[in-house]
Amino acid sequence: MNRKLSKAILFGLPALVFLACTGEDGEESTGKKDAGESAAGEVGNWDIVTDPVFKKDSLGTFATTKIKVKNVSDDNDTPWFEIRLTDKAGDLVATYDCIGDEVEPGQQAQIECISTDEFAQFKDYEIKNAF
Repeated sequence: MNRKLSKAILFGLPALVFLACTGEDGEESTGKKDAGESAAGEVGNWDIVTDPVFKKDSLGTFATTKIKVKNVSDDNDTPWFEIRLTDKAGDLVATYDCIGDEVEPGQQAQIECISTDEFAQFKDYEIKNAF
């Protein structure tokens, strides 16, 4: 499948939604659904290999986090994601922008995700393609 067609198809697919529970002090989440269950999954042409960890930085905003991804397509591709954190009511709390360098098929890469939003309590997060 050519790259343009695969991206067009993937754009129409729903993003994976992951459950993330804030810690008791509200300053960290490991992105686990349940104890010992990983939230990692597949988003478009990418396997999310490691879960994001959300922490509060010294400025009171969400700290930069990293995730490892694997290109599962047949073509070189550039990882570009948005992570959306929501509260119990489903309202948006914060967003992260994640982008990396081009990755060959079958290869893994670690990408950095950045948010400038003030740290706040959240319940769920969603990782989706940003294109």
